[in-house]
Amino acid sequence: MITSKHRAFFIIITIFCNSNSFTSTYGNTTFCHRIEKQALLTLKQSLKLNSPALSSWNTTNSNCCTWNGVVCSDPTGHVHRLHLSSQSLHGNINLSTLPHLQHLRYLDLSHNQFQGAIPPSMARLKNLEYLNLSNAGFHGEIPRTIGNLSSLRTLVLEGSGQKVHGLGWLSGLVRLKHLNMNFVDLGKETNWLGIINALPRLAELHLRGCNLLSPLSTLDHVNATSLSFLDLSRNELASFSIARWIFRQGSLRFLDMSRNYIEAHIPSASNATKLQHIDLSWNKFSSVIPDWIYLCQDLKFLYLGNNFLKGTISKMVANLTSLDTFSLRYNKISGEIPSEITSLCTIRILDLSVNNLEGNVSNLFGSMSHCFLKAVATWRMRENKLSGHLTDQFGEFKKLRFLDLTKNSISGVIPGSLGKSSCLRRLWLGFNKLSGELPISIGKLSNLESLTFGRNMLEGVVNETHFEKLTKLKYLFGSGNNLSLKVCPDWIPPFQLVEIGLGSWNLGTASEIPSWIHELHKNVSVLDLSDTGLSGEVPIWVWGVTMATSRSFEEYDGGGIQYSQVFDTFMESVSIDTKGLVLQYDTFLVLVTSINLSDNNISGEIPEGVTRLVELKFLNLSRNHLTGSIPRGVGDMRKMESLDLSRNSLVGQIPVSITVLSFLSYLDLSYNLLEGKIPESTQILGMDAFSFVGNHLCGPPVPRNCTTSRDEEEEDGDEDGDEGEGEIDWFYVFVSLGYVVGFVGACSVLVLNKSWRQFYFGWVERIWLKIYVYFTIKWVRLKKQIIRE
Repeated sequence: MITSKHRAFFIIITIFCNSNSFTSTYGNTTFCHRIEKQALLTLKQSLKLNSPALSSWNTTNSNCCTWNGVVCSDPTGHVHRLHLSSQSLHGNINLSTLPHLQHLRYLDLSHNQFQGAIPPSMARLKNLEYLNLSNAGFHGEIPRTIGNLSSLRTLVLEGSGQKVHGLGWLSGLVRLKHLNMNFVDLGKETNWLGIINALPRLAELHLRGCNLLSPLSTLDHVNATSLSFLDLSRNELASFSIARWIFRQGSLRFLDMSRNYIEAHIPSASNATKLQHIDLSWNKFSSVIPDWIYLCQDLKFLYLGNNFLKGTISKMVANLTSLDTFSLRYNKISGEIPSEITSLCTIRILDLSVNNLEGNVSNLFGSMSHCFLKAVATWRMRENKLSGHLTDQFGEFKKLRFLDLTKNSISGVIPGSLGKSSCLRRLWLGFNKLSGELPISIGKLSNLESLTFGRNMLEGVVNETHFEKLTKLKYLFGSGNNLSLKVCPDWIPPFQLVEIGLGSWNLGTASEIPSWIHELHKNVSVLDLSDTGLSGEVPIWVWGVTMATSRSFEEYDGGGIQYSQVFDTFMESVSIDTKGLVLQYDTFLVLVTSINLSDNNISGEIPEGVTRLVELKFLNLSRNHLTGSIPRGVGDMRKMESLDLSRNSLVGQIPVSITVLSFLSYLDLSYNLLEGKIPESTQILGMDAFSFVGNHLCGPPVPRNCTTSRDEEEEDGDEDGDEGEGEIDWFYVFVSLGYVVGFVGACSVLVLNKSWRQFYFGWVERIWLKIYVYFTIKWVRLKKQIIRE
């Protein structure tokens, strides 16, 4: 029988269990405070919503703690956090009721489309510890009242379109540890360094792209001793007067000073030896690499590219046992590459391109450690002074995806073991002295996407086996070798090429373009078949090449399309020996950007339809047998930068529409049968007179004046006659006669003797071409240097 004590105990247990059940089921309803729920609903009403992100915010759902993005504190039920990032919220946000959220600690409104400036009422959220308004659509001046949020530990205001006239308000954020103002315009704040230095707890500082100028004064004392992350990239800190402050920060782990174009020396001493990430690229540092960098044993990423660094790579590089990425591209580093660099077991990206490095690569390749072979994925050493030959160790790479040895003096054969590096995606060996045959094992690189070996001394036969498993190949450049392609007439390639370079190859006995290239033409953007002995009419599909680009191997860098005006130096987009060419330009695609059919036997007229190529930038039809006039609509090709129609038989006047080509920087119409006045424009007047010689043209820039009246000619004749009255000076008569006889005699020899004529004009043309190529290359290099600076 149950006693009263047992009954009471049972009732207590039942009540306790029910209360726990009620709490777990309905506890959140109990914890939701009505005033805070109403504040959130008012906030929602002020916004325009492009998504159902806040659909749970409604009066039917009384538990605001279960609403999307709302986090409540467990003990009290007060709204503690609002996560509203990337919710497609826009409009003018109403924060008038947010002060009712007195317990709000965390507010994230980033990546939305709000309008107007940050509301000053944001400062009434006194207990905020985290505020993220990055890329939220706010613009205008950031309110100083944010400085009243003294509890803030993290402040993220990143986003363009915002600015501040001063940063003094930051001094009120004494607990701030993380500050991100990337792309906020801080150009008017000259004392930014002193203000930042006054934040003793600051650990992370992001001021990327803020138009910061070099501080007017340096700091001798470092207050921000907790600073571990510093990003000042993409500013205007050219004088680098803050170097002393930065490199005293012994707590630094991350440093990015890239793209400031700083003209200075990297300090020879530093306390920042705990750095894990250093990016000083895209500046104008001209010192040697200081030894303290090699003492950063935790260093993982080292970017020193695009500077003017000199000296050598120290053998102390062996100390960087944690290094993942090492970039020294585009500097003036000399000497040999230390073998210690190939003993790094964690290196993944190694870029030493465009320096003055020298030495025998055979020794370097032979010293590669087993762990280096397993780790490295990208290895670039293009445009140095390296010699030697490739070794069989190239077949031992386990993860290598990109190997670039372009423009060195590497000789010998391409090792057949290279076919074992199955991860290779890009293999660039162009502009070296490689000889022998192209190894068949290359056909086993099933992941290969880009293969360049042009401008070497390779010879032999290339057949289907060389392409057997290259199903992913998109870029193939082998021009400038003595190779013969022998494939079956009905061969179907396993790849879909985008760019093809087979210049100077022997494509077989057929005089037509191989049928397999025809099968690829819908995808091809660059087609180089120069000096391959092709003849006959150009198939119409060739003119369907969608983006034919006259790009040199020297400029090929794997990304983006660059153009070269040195059409005859490196490669041609389409170079085919044709006879009696008649083309239907109606089949052209408007995306063609470069056409080069120079040095052929093309005849007929230039059709007006060529002017439909509105994207055309380079047109070279020089040294052919074209007749007729220049198309009147040439001005429709508004993006034209280079136009060469020289050494043809074009007649008529130069179309006036050519004057609207505002991008035209190179023009050559010399040695045709053109006549009349040269149209006047800024571009035309800036051209050299040699661009128009060998015609019957007049007016600037040629010295011959245009005469429009016969009376003027007669008047000039009368004046000359009056001046000529008197005794004849027979000395000048005989001298003139001698010049005439000599000139006529020389011209007669050239006209009557074909071999002499070919030799003379060939000699003149070679001299002119050498001069043209020399100065054009100098100009291209100068532009590259200007871009780097």
